[in-house]
Amino acid sequence: MTNKIAAADAQARLKARREREEDAPRARAEYDAQMQAVLKRTAELRAERLAREAAPKPPAPRRRAAR
Repeated sequence: MTNKIAAADAQARLKARREREEDAPRARAEYDAQMQAVLKRTAELRAERLAREAAPKPPAPRRRAAR
């Protein structure tokens, strides 16, 4: 009886391992796609920030003198 349980357990572990191995390339591709999207967005935000910093700042409004 113990051998049947051990064999079934071994089969279950083998099946789970094969499923992980089959899923690994898809998971990696999804991860890489997400990272590319993050890097693209980061580059866009950096470019916007640098453009804002390089743009001439409008003069500060003059305050009226207190009477």
